Amino acid sequence: AEGADWALWAPLDDSELRFVVNSAMALPYEVARRTTLRAPTSLVTSVSAAGRHAIGNLSSLSEGGAFVELQDLPSRGVAIGLGFTLNDMTIEAEGRVVFVSSRAHAWAPCFPRGVGVEFSEIHPDAKEVIHRYIKERLAEFTP
Repeated sequence: AEGADWALWAPLDDSELRFVVNSAMALPYEVARRTTLRAPTSLVTSVSAAGRHAIGNLSSLSEGGAFVELQDLPSRGVAIGLGFTLNDMTIEAEGRVVFVSSRAHAWAPCFPRGVGVEFSEIHPDAKEVIHRYIKERLAEFTP
């Protein structure tokens, strides 16, 4: 009802298109609770949670957290460690699972299977690299 804020100028891969569509369809209360901007990514990520280690795909990133696509889903509230490389910097972050998408949600059939993570510990230099990445990445979607 309020119109589009983003424009699609270049060919997008599936994860980028899904990110843009999900962002455009987010309800006002979902957007209001976010304190930082987020941008689409596709980064191989090491994941440690509840004594288990796995590899996932970090598909959405903000200074405050990330969405990681995973097959084996930890429960909401579980402490989680992430490791990934962004702009030649290895980033390690600690956080907590705040959202679980099991694809069983009828209200969000286009959400990938994975977890939303809120960072609790991340180096300030890593936050700066993430901030610059998000700014550059979002510039690709705005006219």
